[in-house]
Amino acid sequence: MSSLPAAELISPAADALASAWEEARQIWLEQQTENTRRAYESSLRMLLEFSGMEIWQIGRKEVARWAAQLRKTCADATLAQRLSAVSSFYKFCAEEYTLTAPDGSEVPLSASNPALGAARPHIDPYNKAAVLDLAGVKAFLAAIPRARAIDLRDYALFLGFLMTGRRNSEWRTIRYEDIEFRPSGMVFRWSGKGRRGVIQDLPEPVWVAISEYASLEGRGGSGYIFHSYDWHGNILEQPVGAVTVRTALKYYAAKAGLNPDRLRVHSLRHTAALLRREAGDDMESIRDFLGHSNLSTTQV
Repeated sequence: MSSLPAAELISPAADALASAWEEARQIWLEQQTENTRRAYESSLRMLLEFSGMEIWQIGRKEVARWAAQLRKTCADATLAQRLSAVSSFYKFCAEEYTLTAPDGSEVPLSASNPALGAARPHIDPYNKAAVLDLAGVKAFLAAIPRARAIDLRDYALFLGFLMTGRRNSEWRTIRYEDIEFRPSGMVFRWSGKGRRGVIQDLPEPVWVAISEYASLEGRGGSGYIFHSYDWHGNILEQPVGAVTVRTALKYYAAKAGLNPDRLRVHSLRHTAALLRREAGDDMESIRDFLGHSNLSTTQV
């Protein structure tokens, strides 16, 4: 494959070039989870505003100048996140998004990744990770009442986080249509982090909790399982929001006598992995359970 950028090989009209880069940007963003998508889109927009250039004109010099400016105003973690976002986009354009040259060969939209040369501060993504031990898990779940439909929703939601190990948006946006009964047991499909329709076993206690919730509410079978309610308690056909889940997590944690300041929804994913490790699962099994592509990430 030629090392020349697609623009030099094909020389498309300016509007066609802009259209190709915009399509690449949209596809790249669609592969991200909800929170990551917002952060990545913001970072790319900031770079473009700083440089005053078109997205395909950005080079290493512009990224280096932008990074130097960010170092004056941002914490190391923020700087690393911004540069990671930009690097992710241009890597996608250089390795995954291609155009067709006049000779019929495929060429990358971008010849290089201009963010590769920018030095990033080393950030340990797990240095503030909090987990619950088994006693903490039991206390947390016991703090959730189970009298009203909304209580049962929260119980099934958080039990699911703890037993499936899924990320925030991967679990709270699940639909009844994503669950399938098989001779070997129940499974569900989730999507996130660039992966679509991944099949995973659904623990029986989670399905029991979902069934209790659906039965009390008198619905089920289609739509979002963990849906929202309006102020009058009416069902909204949309998934429960990330802010609502985070607020509920901290409320139940405080009620259980835990420290809510150190807990995030992602802490439940760490907890799920730790509980599996303590139960005797090996690293390869936990890697598959979490959906990691790299075993070293699981080992950390």
